Amino acid sequence: MIRVARPNSRVTGLLLAALLVAFFVVGTPAQAQNADRAAQARQHYEAGVSLFEAGNKEQALVEFQLANELSPKKENLFMIAQCQYHLGLLKEARANYQEFLAQPSSEELAGIARLRIDAINRRPGIVAINTVPDQVQVRIEGEGQVFTGDAPNEFRVPRGHYRVTVSKPNFAGQDESAPGEAPEKPAPEKKGEIKTPALKAFGRDLTEIARKGEMDPVIG
Repeated sequence: MIRVARPNSRVTGLLLAALLVAFFVVGTPAQAQNADRAAQARQHYEAGVSLFEAGNKEQALVEFQLANELSPKKENLFMIAQCQYHLGLLKEARANYQEFLAQPSSEELAGIARLRIDAINRRPGIVAINTVPDQVQVRIEGEGQVFTGDAPNEFRVPRGHYRVTVSKPNFAGQDESAPGEAPEKPAPEKKGEIKTPALKAFGRDLTEIARKGEMDPVIG
């Protein structure tokens, strides 16, 4: 007769308890780290709210971005978009409002996000054209419309994409595509940077030429 040994229930219970203890010991550091990140994110979020209400939208944006990096949440995304909207960073704001709406959220915040997107989309776009020489003829085509005028100038157009042609007798013309976007806060200029493609293509930077010692002697 063959006997099958029964497992010692006390030994089995001790092994299970040991495994559970080991699991919680291993899991505790990760959980503590997550809790710490969540607490830091909350601090950044609350600091962002205070700065936003005080009118400091630029620093508030930094705080909300830090909060979202530590703990990505739709609330952070909404406030990032709010700051960007007030700072005139309209393309970024619209993208973040749209990402916010892609997630389940309260109808009140979703309604605000939709209103902001609609307001951004209703703003006219601007095609800014700076040229050297001046009195250049401009033709802007797109979205079923044609706009003409002289440059340097800014042309207000409906949002969309356009084909821009600039021409002047005895000068090489240019033909480029350009987005008609709502005006945003300008980016900081780099020292010595040439902002206009026409000037960069056909002009000469006399300051840079002089710096390199390539300026022809002037006799007068």
